[in-house]
Amino acid sequence: MPEGTCRPRRVALLILAGALAATAAHAGPDSASPAQWRTYDLLIDLQDLPRSYSCTDLWYKFRDVLLRIGARRYMLIEPERCQVKGGPAERSPRVHVKLQMPYRLSAAQARYADTSSAEQAIRLAPGEPASLQASDCVLVQQLREELLQALPVRVAAADFRCSAAGGRFALTVDAQVAGGPLAAARR
Repeated sequence: MPEGTCRPRRVALLILAGALAATAAHAGPDSASPAQWRTYDLLIDLQDLPRSYSCTDLWYKFRDVLLRIGARRYMLIEPERCQVKGGPAERSPRVHVKLQMPYRLSAAQARYADTSSAEQAIRLAPGEPASLQASDCVLVQQLREELLQALPVRVAAADFRCSAAGGRFALTVDAQVAGGPLAAARR
């Protein structure tokens, strides 16, 4: 055999070995685990926000944050005491949310699974999700204290520099996010 004919096989084997290693890296200890959708019914009272929000603004911001941290797509979000066009400024709205989030089950509870989930680090910052802006700094700070404390997420890092001119913020939470074949079939 000429010397050059073995080289393509070696390259193919190296590519295959690299692909297998990448697959194994994604299926590590935090890969999809059995989980169950748990329902949360919460009343969030926001206090003295630096600006008023319309009910539509609050609905989108809550929905986008909840979806980003792993909530099931179908949820109820009912903002109250919001800014009404032409009405007085409302700076302490209330939002009723009813949602489902995946809750990781132990091996003994796996038979009760209706989805699967894996832990992910989720970042919330201006533009992440798109509906959040720098001027939402105080809103997100209150969401951390009121909403995220009531959900099965863990705040890994928080940096809030809110000011009258807007502010900067970055919040990272560790959350169970649904995924895998069981999750896709039941979402």
